[in-house]
Amino acid sequence: MVQKVRASANATQLAFQLEPVAAQAVPGTIVFDLLGMPVTTAAAHSMSATSIRTALGKTLGNLPGRAGSTASVGGGSAAGTGALESLEVVWLLSKFNKLFDKPLLDVTKVPNSRWSTLDAVSALLHEAIEGRR
Repeated sequence: MVQKVRASANATQLAFQLEPVAAQAVPGTIVFDLLGMPVTTAAAHSMSATSIRTALGKTLGNLPGRAGSTASVGGGSAAGTGALESLEVVWLLSKFNKLFDKPLLDVTKVPNSRWSTLDAVSALLHEAIEGRR
């Protein structure tokens, strides 16, 4: 793991870069990024629906142009009940899909109500990951 420190006008950020090969070199290694998103399949398998929801909320909340809190994600409440845009859902799913050999789920085959909120996406991802055990 290589640690880099970047100074910005607003604050000093601490960023970690993982060598992709090194993270996958030891089977069963559990590695997360700074926002709580899994970097390895073992990390994804270790997550509960709540931890997935938290990581997704932090990831969306950290996007440029969004308010800093996860409460603003999808225009809803901190409970994750606000509607997500389909592009946001596809992007979030891609963060998990890259860890597995093939996509975890096909949203075109899932009713909109099952993937339109942060809580619903988290539950859906958790079910899909559990199905890959």
